[in-house]
Amino acid sequence: MKTKTYLIPLVALALIVSSFVNITKVKSSLPAGENKHKKATTTITARQWQSALNLQLLTLKIRINNFTNVDFQDTSSNTFRWYKRNGCFFKMGIAPNNIEETFTFLPLRRDPMTIYIQNLNKSRATASA
Repeated sequence: MKTKTYLIPLVALALIVSSFVNITKVKSSLPAGENKHKKATTTITARQWQSALNLQLLTLKIRINNFTNVDFQDTSSNTFRWYKRNGCFFKMGIAPNNIEETFTFLPLRRDPMTIYIQNLNKSRATASA
């Protein structure tokens, strides 16, 4: 099974910066032939990033579901007989810069029972400084 690492705060920050910060070209006063690389910097206040992050969080959709009522749909093991593979997803942002990823969340095994999660969804997420 392939394991994925999610860097949600960095992805959210990248979406915010790409959506709300405009970098303009800086005219060079250097003579021709010299290095003309200029760095443009922008300061983002706490109020700006907080508002921008909250706007991105409004688009956040998460569902965790590893249960199906069909026996042995994704496994032949009697221990995990109602396991549903790739029943979870993470979505954030607005097209064309949105992120959408499906993933697997394994059932929890505590002998003699197996614990499944059926349709756990995000209800609210906010950022504060």
